[in-house]
Amino acid sequence: MSDSSVKHLGLAAARRIVVIVVGASLTVVGLVLVFTPGPAFVVLTLALGVFAIEFAWARRWLRKARESTRALLPEAVRGTGDSQAGESREGPRPADGDEKPGKPTG
Repeated sequence: MSDSSVKHLGLAAARRIVVIVVGASLTVVGLVLVFTPGPAFVVLTLALGVFAIEFAWARRWLRKARESTRALLPEAVRGTGDSQAGESREGPRPADGDEKPGKPTG
């Protein structure tokens, strides 16, 4: 084995170790956040993304999670709905200087 291939194997092993340590740490933090206030699913998805750098099983899980999330999101959240910018269910927003509804004028 040449010296450069030994270095390459060493870098690949170091990369794999870093991915495992960072992914496992994020997984533990995400699991703690499930039971405490915080963005548990964001952290767990991030952990899965880190694992996906190195592992095919994580890439498959991440792809499935992405597909199921897209299927669950309503069209308006994805930006394909027919609502226009600046409008909400209550109607258009008041322009600057306009009176706010329900506020007495004095």
